[in-house]
Amino acid sequence: MINVARKPVSTSKEHLNSINRERVIEFLYKVDLLGIDDIQCRKDFEGWPKSYAYAITVLDNYLKNSKEIDDLIQDNLIEWKLTRLPFMDRAILRAGFSELLLKAVPDGVILSEAVKLANEYSGVESQSFVNGVLAKFVKKFKD
Repeated sequence: MINVARKPVSTSKEHLNSINRERVIEFLYKVDLLGIDDIQCRKDFEGWPKSYAYAITVLDNYLKNSKEIDDLIQDNLIEWKLTRLPFMDRAILRAGFSELLLKAVPDGVILSEAVKLANEYSGVESQSFVNGVLAKFVKKFKD
């Protein structure tokens, strides 16, 4: 079982969504790294507290549409293969694309949070890379 459920320290919606995004990328990172299947994934996050409802929504969207989301990411990569990206960058992009497709939060918030997470978990080069890939998708998606 993957245990990433931590008790949030704040109840503001923005803070909870930030914590939820962290849980999503941690979960997707571990799933990718360990090769866990969809059935086990769902079992693992079913026990999460109600405060992680948004994370569960984003994860469920990714699991239901993983092939399509991975294809969308690949379509927005320039001279890279999704499989060659670092695990954490892949997790951040998967979470970002999944969240963008849900259309529950403004695109700018999602991009900003993804860049922040890339900087925190992956590094300076990753934050520009993640921002570029997500921004390219948003631009195409809006056109």
